[in-house]
Amino acid sequence: NARKVAVEGRAAQLGDIANIDFVGTVDGVKFEGGTAEKQTLVIGSKTFIPGFEEQVIGMKIGEDRDINVKFPDNYGAEELKGKDAVFTVKLHEIKVKELPEQLLN
Repeated sequence: NARKVAVEGRAAQLGDIANIDFVGTVDGVKFEGGTAEKQTLVIGSKTFIPGFEEQVIGMKIGEDRDINVKFPDNYGAEELKGKDAVFTVKLHEIKVKELPEQLLN
């Protein structure tokens, strides 16, 4: 049973659990489903569109960053297929999984 422990003093890296807000736009216009607050993202899980998670790497807590991605041609929403998008992301928190000590020995 791993627990999640907050990390401070370093940037986000592969494998971290990030807590983010994001607002996505295509051609400067917000689109349905492209906005979230306090979203949990495991960096490297490949649950977001390709290129998104990699650009969260290096962000520091409290930082805002524009992430540029392209929706895949086979994306589920017809109106977003193959479109370039910009997500404005704010990183609130970084956590890592920590295993109980007895499992480490």
